[in-house]
Amino acid sequence: MHNQSYVFAQLASHLNRSKFNRIVAKYQVDSYIKVFSCWNQLKVLMFGQLSRRESLRDLMVAVKAHSGKAKFLGFGDSVTLSNLAKAWYIAECLKEARKQAGMTQQELADKIGKKRTYVSLIERGETDMQLSTFIQMSEALGLRFSLVRG
Repeated sequence: MHNQSYVFAQLASHLNRSKFNRIVAKYQVDSYIKVFSCWNQLKVLMFGQLSRRESLRDLMVAVKAHSGKAKFLGFGDSVTLSNLAKAWYIAECLKEARKQAGMTQQELADKIGKKRTYVSLIERGETDMQLSTFIQMSEALGLRFSLVRG
């Protein structure tokens, strides 16, 4: 029987959950969520980034492979492709932030070293986006956030 915390759970323990919860409350992101919280979504997406998953479907394959450990990894048991797909909301937020910044898709693409068509696909929710791309886009748009204890 495994008695120690998994490395992923140890890494996630360094996140400042109260600060994360304040951000979620400020933007009322969890308002209509009943099962798969933003906190669970963050942990699953972190797992995907750390395990080098390339899409939501790829991430779901990995999560299902570890389904017996989901509770110990901090995911809960409600991780589904449908729940993860609701992350399209992030793409909508990025699109709105780009417009508020007065930036075109081409200007954003140039700043992050991607093609305009890729930015367009992300904004329409027609492609998967890696966490690293999300961070690049957020930084290019001047969006700042910190979830790690300092």
